[in-house]
Amino acid sequence: MTFSGKVLAARLCNITTETAGKTVDLGRVRSHQFTGEGTTVGGTDFTLSVRNCGETPNTNNANRLKYYFVSPNAELKVITTGGLSVQYYLKNTLDSGNKNSVGIQIFAKEGSEAGKVINIIKSSTLPTDTTVGNKYTGTQLGAKAKGDTFEITLTAKFYALTAGSADKAGKVASEMTFEVFYE
Repeated sequence: MTFSGKVLAARLCNITTETAGKTVDLGRVRSHQFTGEGTTVGGTDFTLSVRNCGETPNTNNANRLKYYFVSPNAELKVITTGGLSVQYYLKNTLDSGNKNSVGIQIFAKEGSEAGKVINIIKSSTLPTDTTVGNKYTGTQLGAKAKGDTFEITLTAKFYALTAGSADKAGKVASEMTFEVFYE
């Protein structure tokens, strides 16, 4: 006789209906606003909410939340101007004039990571547990309890991939998926 099983260290939270399938409109910006490679323009805040994490939401236990962000469009950009910098971004998935010159960066709005770029895992598959790297705690992202949900606020910005400004006109789109575990 053989027995097998797995003890999970975390419970997967449910994404709220307000968050599922959310589209974030970045608005419009002018191409001359990009001042060089690695610069960002604009900024649209958006909220991600989860519920049914296993306990009544309380901001004091937000550190038990583990957030993962994934996208097959996630890329790393190495910038050597002004010192070495490696930056995460989402590539533009539209066939427009700026497909290879403008992407999107996602920033933490609150918490200990406020103002920093979110590291997005390049994958089309979400993690199945919390042993995968590149995760954020709710405390790092400023998660707040609101009724029966936990909420975080992030900011999306246009991101310049090239040093020029004349090649930036065109539409920009990408996508990202996230999930949250509660440990």
